[in-house]
Amino acid sequence: MNITLLRFQFSIRSLLLAPTLLLGVSLGACSGDGGGADCSVGTEGCECFNGVCLGGLFCAQGPTGSVCIPTGNDDTTGDGDPTGDGDPTGDGDPTGDGDPGCGAGLSMCGGSCVDTQTSNEHCGDCDSPCDAGVCTNGSCAVIDCTVDECPGFSYCDLASKQCLPGCAFDSQCDDDLVCDLVSHECACPEETVLCNDVCIFEWEECQTCGNGVIEGDEDCDGASLGGESCQTLGWDMGSLSCTVNCTFNTANCDDAPPDACGNLQIDQGEECDGNLFGGKTCASLGYQQGSLSCMNCTISTVNCTPYVGSCCASNGSPGCTKPELVMCVCALDAYCCNTAWDSTCVNVANNSCGGC
Repeated sequence: MNITLLRFQFSIRSLLLAPTLLLGVSLGACSGDGGGADCSVGTEGCECFNGVCLGGLFCAQGPTGSVCIPTGNDDTTGDGDPTGDGDPTGDGDPTGDGDPGCGAGLSMCGGSCVDTQTSNEHCGDCDSPCDAGVCTNGSCAVIDCTVDECPGFSYCDLASKQCLPGCAFDSQCDDDLVCDLVSHECACPEETVLCNDVCIFEWEECQTCGNGVIEGDEDCDGASLGGESCQTLGWDMGSLSCTVNCTFNTANCDDAPPDACGNLQIDQGEECDGNLFGGKTCASLGYQQGSLSCMNCTISTVNCTPYVGSCCASNGSPGCTKPELVMCVCALDAYCCNTAWDSTCVNVANNSCGGC
């Protein structure tokens, strides 16, 4: 017997007679059924030892490396895939890319398995929304629901007499969800909320302060203030923020000081301040010309020159004597203030601006 053969026999004999040596080399959790939490090389579901397995197991080459699996009648082809499903490790991931794939008739679209034959968002193919009608047999179809029954996830819209995407019955929704007959969307039953795709009764079990979403009894969360501001909470000015405990922080909210008029800033409740009028002029207020003045932070038009002429008749000159009517009419027809107050201006005044 030559030395090479002796060495090979000794290697196999040593492996089979000294399993404790192999069991001492732990690789952590394994993907097979037999390895458990302390997966050791050479055992079922775990890594092969130099291409050899213990206990008559077969060393198969999987997508992420070699693995020990049962042999014999379970693996008639000897390819390491006894079930013939293309997944020798049995972890539901035949390609080893972290995507277990979808079942028969389903396609992976946007991270979810969908039926492109009936999905209104992925009709016929991924990212092919059905913009008109509903998806049936992979194509968008306009269906008269007074003649035919609405298919799949659709309901009969009585106004248009067409099948539209949405639900009409609870049976069209997933488990634990019910059909909202107003929005025709599947939602949680009353007195429950959706938390991690499950309907629960107590928000406290789900809400997470700091995730940027206002949940349960939170006033706010991060930059999300729920449309609230210092002003909506009763303050005159300031910037509202959110605490780390998801409650409103009003430290920067304040009321306008009593002597705010005269600070050359148009504060809440003021029309003007000093020479600041918020963009308003005599002309924008319906006068022909002149300069506005500010009295106790209230706009005064005492120095504005009004237009002349009757507002109820063609007067041959721009504008007329009622500033509020001029402001309305001239905003609709600039000719009335730039050129002449004619019969068209009179009609606008009577029909669109409350009459003269």
